[in-house]
Amino acid sequence: MPVLGSWAVLYWMNAMAFKAIIQEPQLPQTNVPFWKVLQLTVSGYAINYITPFVALGENLTALSN
Repeated sequence: MPVLGSWAVLYWMNAMAFKAIIQEPQLPQTNVPFWKVLQLTVSGYAINYITPFVALGENLTALSN
């Protein structure tokens, strides 16, 4: 359980940072709800964890040439 709690804190902090980066006060369309940013953050990390060898394959292809 402590591991899940630590990941939850990391995802929360990443989502807060990402929201702060993309939010532009002069542009109202950049005001994305925090829960949507958190959802996109978690799903983005999940996709990266599912496909760990995609980037590795590109590096091996570059080495073989």
